[in-house]
This record gives sequence, structure tokens and C-alpha cells, in this order.
Amino acid sequence: MGPITEFQFQLLELPPLVLVVVLGSLSASDVLRAGSACKRLHALCQHNGVWKRVSKRRWKLRPSLGISRPARWRQYYAQRIALFREGAFKWFANKPTGEVPSKRYQHTGSAVGSVIYYIGGQELPEKRFNDIYTFNTETMEVAKITPACGTPPRFARHSAVTIGNTIYLFGGFDGVSQHFHLAAYETSSNAWIVPDVVGNIPPSRTNHAAAAIGTDMYIFGGMYKDSTGTNDKLVFLNDMYCLDSGVKPLRWTRINQRGDVPAARCGHRLLALGSRLVLFGGGCGEQWDMKYSDVHVFNPATNTWIRPKIQGQSAPVCTFTVAFVLGVFLFVFGGQSLHDNNLTNDLYVLDTVSMEWSKLTAQNTYPSPRDMASGNVVDNNMHMFGGYCGSAIDNFFALQMDPILEGCSRSQLTLPPHA
Repeated sequence: MGPITEFQFQLLELPPLVLVVVLGSLSASDVLRAGSACKRLHALCQHNGVWKRVSKRRWKLRPSLGISRPARWRQYYAQRIALFREGAFKWFANKPTGEVPSKRYQHTGSAVGSVIYYIGGQELPEKRFNDIYTFNTETMEVAKITPACGTPPRFARHSAVTIGNTIYLFGGFDGVSQHFHLAAYETSSNAWIVPDVVGNIPPSRTNHAAAAIGTDMYIFGGMYKDSTGTNDKLVFLNDMYCLDSGVKPLRWTRINQRGDVPAARCGHRLLALGSRLVLFGGGCGEQWDMKYSDVHVFNPATNTWIRPKIQGQSAPVCTFTVAFVLGVFLFVFGGQSLHDNNLTNDLYVLDTVSMEWSKLTAQNTYPSPRDMASGNVVDNNMHMFGGYCGSAIDNFFALQMDPILEGCSRSQLTLPPHA
């Protein structure tokens, strides 16, 4: 550490709580410089209150609007700076080896450790798959696996979540007449099973969304084809169910939703954000009469939905995006445009502290526009496979992200000049 300046010496004379306020009034660069003077200032410059003040002042944050409260404001500051740093995002076309899956969309990808499991999907409305592939993100090897017991149905448009080493799947459609219920793939034993369940079992459906918090799997919305009348009719849903996978037999509960419950929809995304769920986008109507780019947040502790106010413009996409969460940031790639029928290949991020959407820039050649692809985060890479753009797609891409966004232990707080 360098010699203490007169200003820094004066700082040391102040009580700790006052020092936190004073340091929080500095720029981030000045805080870092002050922290290099001596051990006491260095410790105080790590204080959460300092970086909370620095962040709120720099981005004019309004606590009443955000749905996230960073546990570590210094990390939030560094991550938000990193979002817009040149080279923070880079696209790479992966070249996996082994038996690569055929073209498909509306499959599911589920990460268990460094391995992603791709299940089902379709190439055409009448051509659906009952296969399982593994993609090792460390070796880039792909393999088709046959379960030691049980067989997946030929289905697509289902949902899947990972809880421990088990992938729980719900819903889906065979393209003709059959909708499916709950199934599970146990990766450790390579077994496809249909678990025993009790409780309020949800009607089967397609194009819904699912997410997991702890041992609980939540599903929301979707649609099913009602063939009981003279003509097939699409029924759109906005119900919500929770599967408790931590009890035997597994138990379904229908959630008595409160608050600003999202409208019926399909093609939306549901993601866990800490102890809450965030829903984004979707559409509704046989002619896609309604398109949504809204954000809703569900609190499982109170079964209550809120629709937070967005600062500025929403991301102009609605359905079948690739969506993922890193820390307090919600990312969406691709999907259908909110304003027309075109597919997109833009990358957006929602800062759930400031409730602002931003369009991000990535280096290298972007993947082609698409929807209905799978995307899974492993370490600081988002691996995307398949999708649809006029026809099914079979390529693999990786979005490499600045490690500080993923929170790797190797990450360091590095700020550009004039931060």
C-alpha cells in the first residue's frame, strides 16, 4: 500500500459509520484508491454499505422499484459494469464430437453438473422424438443414451427441471392426440420412470413453463387441445401447480394465486431468481391475438404475484425465447418479435435491481434468428442447441460470458478508468 495522503489521514479520524457514508459518496475508482492506503481503509472500502451508496448514486437506483436486493453490492457494481464491457460476451459455434442429435426444436435441455441432457423435441409437427442425448460441456462429446429401464414417449413442447441428479418432466404432446403427465429421468441410475403422485394433479398441457426452487417444481400456464367437441379447440391456461419432490409419494398442490396473476398464455419463460420466480413473455389466442413482453414475479411464501414497473422500454420479444438467470440479471436471446411475426437473434438483459432492460452486444458471428431452442448455463457459458427458423435447426452455440457475471471464484473486481 502507498503512503497515506492528507485526505486519507483525515478520513481515518472519522468514526466507522461516518466513514462508510463518506466513502460511499466517492466514485468507484476513488473508493478503490482509498482502499489501497492502509489496512483499515481497505477493510472499510469492502463494506456493503459503501458499494450500495456508490451503486445507487451512479445508476439512480430507486429501492421501491427493484425486485432484487443484492447481498453483495460490490459484486453487483462489478457485474453491472462488466455487462457493457467490450468482449464481455462472445459467441462461438461449438463443434461437438460423437452422435449429434438430429434437427429439432421444442426439446428440453437440463444441466446436471457439466453435462446437459437433451430430451425429446420435434423436427416436424408429425415427427417427434423419444430419445435422450448427453452433451459434455468440458469435452464437447455428445452421446445418445438408452435408459436402463423405461422409455420416453415421442413428445415435444414439454417442460423439464433439474432437482439434484433427477430431471422432472411434465406435459408435452405427441403431435396427434396424446398429452403427457409427470415423468422423471434419474441420471445417476439411467432410469426413465413415472413416479407415484398424489394431491391436485394438474391437467396435462404443452407450451407451458416450469422452474424449480429447492425440491419444489412449479409449472404455470400453457395450453391443451380440447377434442371433445366437433372441432378441436385450443384452451389457454393461467393456473399454477407445485410438485413437492422431497416427499414420497410426490405431491402436487394447486396454488391459490393472489395479486397480479399473469393472463393465460403459452410460450413464456419461468425462472428461479433466488427464492422467487420470474415469468417473462408469452402469447395467447389461436391466431396469436395477444403477445406479451411483461414481467411478473411470484413469491412462494405468500403465493402472490406482482407486476413490477419497468423503467424505459421492455425487451421487444415475446415467445419461445432462450432465457436464463445469472445473479440478479435475467437474460433473453432470440424468440419471436413483439411487433411482427419475425424471429430475432438479439440479446437482452433485465437488471432486476433497477428494473431496466438493455440490449447487449456480443463479439463474433451471432447465431441465426430462432425460437424454441434450448439454453443451459454451465460455469460462464450458455450452451444453446437447436431451435426453429422456418425449419428445425441442429447447430450448437456457446455464449461465453465474462466470468464475473457467473460469480466464479477466479473473478476479480476490475474497473475501467473513470468507473
